[in-house]
Amino acid sequence: MKDSIGIGQLGYGGIGKVHAHGYRSIPHYYPGVLPEIRFAAVCTSSADTAEKAVRAGGYSRGYSEVEKLVADDTVDIIDCSLPNFAHKEVLRIALAAGKHVYCEKPLCLDAQEAQEIAKMAAESTATVGMTFNYRFVPAVMRAKQLVDAGAIGDVYNFQFVYLHTGYQDASRPLSWRMQRELSGGGALVDLGSHVIDLARYLLGDFSEVFATSKTFVQE
Repeated sequence: MKDSIGIGQLGYGGIGKVHAHGYRSIPHYYPGVLPEIRFAAVCTSSADTAEKAVRAGGYSRGYSEVEKLVADDTVDIIDCSLPNFAHKEVLRIALAAGKHVYCEKPLCLDAQEAQEIAKMAAESTATVGMTFNYRFVPAVMRAKQLVDAGAIGDVYNFQFVYLHTGYQDASRPLSWRMQRELSGGGALVDLGSHVIDLARYLLGDFSEVFATSKTFVQE
């Protein structure tokens, strides 16, 4: 095992800051489990914001070009905390360089892009992980143990509700998350991907799907 792991952070917005906080917390919750975690580099959209991110996040250096961060020899893992539409190209660059990737959910914009990324990952020596953090909530981890042990018998019904009302506010400003060409979909992709993942994690993959959807706030 390496003495340290260098994180190369792509994006230092809301989620990027959450990821950075998570890296700082790991040694407190799991002392001695991982090598030292280094904040090797951060990349944002401009040199100015990159420098601000360096100071705020404690990174060793800042970049405004993805290729330069990926080429940095001190970076071992690329943490992709960029908007959904940017994921595929970032993963292509990182995997081509043999750099491991930890990517925010959802993986990309649609199934075709996902298949292309899966092919790139299969052909690379690097590993791709996705942020489905709810798998690690203690109650979910316990549920997984019970299901796997057969303690609750055959599961024939699973109902889930994601209690988050942000997308029900008609006065909420439009963002890339609510534009299909940039996010792949609205609330279903942004939040629903978490609960869809939990269904797959706890019960296995689907054999078929029937679904209806409706956009309630249309402007």
